[in-house]
Amino acid sequence: VGEEVLGYNNDTGELSWEPLLGVHVFPFDGELLALRRARRGRTTKEFLFTEDHRWPVHTARGGRKVVAGKELSS
Repeated sequence: VGEEVLGYNNDTGELSWEPLLGVHVFPFDGELLALRRARRGRTTKEFLFTEDHRWPVHTARGGRKVVAGKELSS
């Protein structure tokens, strides 16, 4: 708590450094989903998350919304 973390404002689409206000820990016993960023056929970044983790996404019509990880399609 208090550490500077990169935050995302879903209304404006802007990133900014903000102090961490708290950490939420939820019980979980299952398989994690993964997002991988590949460059030239090699995975360079991997993000593991639960199916209920919330992600900001851009919509096909140029808007923004937040969806659960299980709703991600690409």
